[in-house]
Amino acid sequence: MLVMVQQEFSGENEKAIALAHAQVSEDSFAFFVVRPDVAESVGMPTMVINASIVTKEAPCESFEGCMSFPHRKQRRVPRYAEIEVIYETPNERGKLEPRREKYAGLLAIMFQHEVQHAMGKNIFYAE
Repeated sequence: MLVMVQQEFSGENEKAIALAHAQVSEDSFAFFVVRPDVAESVGMPTMVINASIVTKEAPCESFEGCMSFPHRKQRRVPRYAEIEVIYETPNERGKLEPRREKYAGLLAIMFQHEVQHAMGKNIFYAE
């Protein structure tokens, strides 16, 4: 399934759609949460655990802000417009269930941004 979201990021972090655990804790884990209204609109979970990007297609440039740096202006970041990801989500019994999805557009950008945080990187100091 390929999911596209027609939503623009506007303002300086006013409409963040996800937040990585590394942004709120010194003991970082590889998960991030997605804003509930965004997750619901595309049928994805609000918690993504151990995300990994398995394929990347259609190189593009994204204009992004970051909640780790709320007062910095957005910057251009090289990304991919289409990705395939594997990740886990907790089920109602608290067990992790694997998922494999394809995302495009804003969701593809969001996944790349949040996976980068899980690797200890951010858009301002990615190298």
